[in-house]
Parts: sequence; structure tokens; C-alpha cells
Amino acid sequence: MFTRTARNPRLDLLIGAASLWISWAFFIDAWSHENLPYENFFTWAHALIYSGMLALVGMLVIMRKEIPQAYRVPLIGVPIFLLGGLADLGWHTIFGIEEGVDIILSPTHETIGLGLMLVSSAPLFSALRYRSEMRTLRDQLPMLFSLASWLVMIHFATAYAMDPAAGIVNAPPDANAFSVNYFTATAISYYKLVGGIVVLLLQSFIMAGFALFVASRFNLRPGALTLLLVLGNTLPALPFTNQSPLLATIFAMSLIAGIVGDGLIAWMGSLPHTAPRFRIYAAAVPATYVAVYMLALALTGGSWWDWSVRTSLVIFAGVIGLALSLLMLPGDSASA
Repeated sequence: MFTRTARNPRLDLLIGAASLWISWAFFIDAWSHENLPYENFFTWAHALIYSGMLALVGMLVIMRKEIPQAYRVPLIGVPIFLLGGLADLGWHTIFGIEEGVDIILSPTHETIGLGLMLVSSAPLFSALRYRSEMRTLRDQLPMLFSLASWLVMIHFATAYAMDPAAGIVNAPPDANAFSVNYFTATAISYYKLVGGIVVLLLQSFIMAGFALFVASRFNLRPGALTLLLVLGNTLPALPFTNQSPLLATIFAMSLIAGIVGDGLIAWMGSLPHTAPRFRIYAAAVPATYVAVYMLALALTGGSWWDWSVRTSLVIFAGVIGLALSLLMLPGDSASA
């Protein structure tokens, strides 16, 4: 089944595209769970998920004599995904259709997600083995699709921490000192603020981690980081966007942070990157991501967070990126 073929660019691209299709379908399914009445397992959203895997398996069968060695571990994900799907059918039959956070924490959904993350890593494994052949953006597309599908699935696993809810529309009730509800309102305000801060810090870790990994492993072509962030971040905002600008906000955050990152990658030059420039890149990408969120809030009605919190979080995001760069590559050059 596995050949000694160095790599198969066409198969890498097809598997990467199919993985992205399936991961996006997860969030379309999440949106439909929240917005449409569901009574059974057989829905159009589930059809999107499983048809994507069937297409992926079909590609592997058709090209079975051209599957490279780099696919040995990732293909374990196919049976895990399919077994998770069968278990999900039984789970829904016995326990019904999940709602809210239960959609994310369902054991069968987590099993399906594990299978997808494994199989979608195939183009990445291939690219890591043959980094010297990743010369153009087209060469890098399968790897970017692979990482974007990982990013989407990480957002799915942490979907309860997607929206910081800092917009004025999400403001907690006023804590009137003379009201009988003063202590309740104060507690709600405190926990909403702390929860929103944790969400933004988590998103900063995720953005910095992906940006640092890809820039330290590959000589990225112009537009590569922007493509990764837009593909991996935008659609996951869909289930949380009802009557809010979150989808457009996440798109703008990803686009602008990606453009800034791509500009800094061009400035850093080819691998190995010098440590000072790499540290600047590491801090700038997550800080830009959070700064655009704060700007979007100002342009779409304002925020109930005070200026001190908003400013501090932009700086904190940059510190997170800088700290991760020191942990990932503590030496004088940024290549691995």
C-alpha cells in the first residue's frame, strides 16, 4: 500500500482540501444544532461531514499505489473517524441530540475529531519530510490546509472559549449599590470579565503557537500565514455570530494579523531567522490579532471593558507570543 515515493503533491493537496472541508462541516453542524430543530442523526449537516470523509477515503483507494511513507501514522485516523461516527449514531439513538457545550464534550464527537486531526496531518508530515521542496505558495498549500484544519478543530474543542463577549451588547447588569441584586450583579460582572480575559489569552496562545510553528519550520511564501489564519479562524465564528458582528470581526482579526505576520516573515528572510527579528514576529502576530478585536469593538458599538483592560490585553498577547518563542527556540537562530 505504501510506496517509496518521496511525496505525492496531488494527493497531499486533495487530502488537505478534504480535511478542511470536513473540519468546516463540524462548525456548520454546530451552527445547525443551535439554530435548527433536530430530532435524529440523519441531517444535511452530518451528511457534509461524512461525505467529506467518504471523498477522502475514495481518493486514498483510487491512489492506493501512490501513497507515500509519510502517511503511515496519519492514516490511523481513518478507522478512528469511522468508528467514532458509528458510535455517534448509537449515542444519539440512546441519549438524543446534544445542545450547548454538550455538543463539544460528547465522547463520540471527540473521537471523530481525533480521527480527523490524525488523517489531516498527512500533508503536514509530508511537507516536514521534504521542506526543501516547499518553494512556492502552491507547494505549501497542502500543508497550510492541514494546519488550518487543525486550527478549526482546536476551535471546535474550545468553542466555549471563542467569543470574549466584550461588546457593549454583552454588558452585565449594572451593580447598583442600593439594589437588592447588588452582590449578584457584581459577581456576574466579575466572572464575565475574567471569563472574557481568559478567552482572549487562550486565543493569543493559539495564534502565537501556530504562527511560530509554521514560520520556524518553513520558508513561508507571501500570503501563507494570512491564508492559514483566515481559513482556520473565520468559519468557527459562525455558530456565535447570530445578530452580532463576530464573524466579520474574526475575519478582520485573522486577515490583518496574517498580513502583519507575512510582512514580518519577508523582513526576517530565509531560515534560520535571527533571534531578535523572530521575537518581534512572535510578539506582533498575537498582539495585532487582539488589537484588531479591540478596534472592532470601538467601531461596532463599544465595549463594557474599561480602557485599562483593553490596552493591557494587547500587551499581554504580545508577551505570550514572545514567551512562547523563548520556549520553542531558546537559541540564537529560529529554525528547527
